[in-house]
Amino acid sequence: MIQQVLATGVHGILLCHTRAPEAARVLVEATRYPFAPKAAGLGEGLRGSGGQGFASQVWGIPAEYLKKADVWPLNPDGEILSACKAAKIAFLGSGGQAAADKGRKFSKREMPW
Repeated sequence: MIQQVLATGVHGILLCHTRAPEAARVLVEATRYPFAPKAAGLGEGLRGSGGQGFASQVWGIPAEYLKKADVWPLNPDGEILSACKAAKIAFLGSGGQAAADKGRKFSKREMPW
């Protein structure tokens, strides 16, 4: 489903109610193409090729789209944002911190409840 959303030309995806750090990793992998530069802690990109034609027109950069359609700041030239919003304070305390690396960041702020 991530591939289909990105094919519409959006510049980012927010995954709400994230309950496990693994979800952040999968989101970033699903956003990246298999030929994207390797990144520590991530597997090969899962985004399929073929749906980028419309998105490249929406972005107005048909010739450069495949270079720019990657997760920033993981790829300094990337222009896609992937973000997760934690569902529970327990997530931040027990595993969310482990997911706080480049391209997958979680807030450390105190929760009011």
